[in-house]
Amino acid sequence: MSGQAAGLLELAAGESLILDDEEWRVDLVEPQHGRVLLSSVTGTRQTVSFRMLAHHPRCRRSTVATVSGRHLQPRTEGDPTDHQRTLLQIRRGHLLEVETGFRSGDPLHPGPGEPRPEYDPDCTTVTQRRRAKVAERAVAGTADQGPAQ
Repeated sequence: MSGQAAGLLELAAGESLILDDEEWRVDLVEPQHGRVLLSSVTGTRQTVSFRMLAHHPRCRRSTVATVSGRHLQPRTEGDPTDHQRTLLQIRRGHLLEVETGFRSGDPLHPGPGEPRPEYDPDCTTVTQRRRAKVAERAVAGTADQGPAQ
């Protein structure tokens, strides 16, 4: 769906969504037919396809609490604090280095000194890189520090 990071709707009976700036409630979901029965707050009812909802440029999750009790306001990058964002970037670098051998995750744009020998994807398996990362983090004493230099 346009404009949504996650792009997912809750299509369970009782959930809410916004379609063309109007709030609609999901009354019935028929996955076997690929359609959903919606009703508006004014009592209007309409049956729409999953495809239409997925591709409609003005369809999004409602930010009101739903029948499941969850608040569906989309998360944004501004939600975490600066410190939390820094920790996330460090942790992401660790995971990418294990999976790809490069902290950026991109072998075409290696960082200085990459790939390090214990993470070189041409010479190591993912399992070996995982074990190397565990040993590296144990020496560092914490999972929140940057990669060892």
